[in-house]
Amino acid sequence: MREIHKKSGKNMKAKSEFIVEFKDQQFEEKQIINLFKEEWKKTRKLSEIEKMKVYFKVEENTAYCVVNNEETIVVPLSNTSTLS
Repeated sequence: MREIHKKSGKNMKAKSEFIVEFKDQQFEEKQIINLFKEEWKKTRKLSEIEKMKVYFKVEENTAYCVVNNEETIVVPLSNTSTLS
């Protein structure tokens, strides 16, 4: 879960989750990130990641993770989670 910090004078923290549902499948942000990390660690160190953007194409069940604005890692998500 991601923490949300309110930019007022108060220290308020809230938890959020990002979930995509498509054709009886459910994909969570943390699930996509964890699959990416597994793939990345096969050839690199996590400490090399400065910035990452995730593009999720639901019709392809695939996430495209762009790392440091230079490299794209393709993460297939087929059958990783289904709705109950």
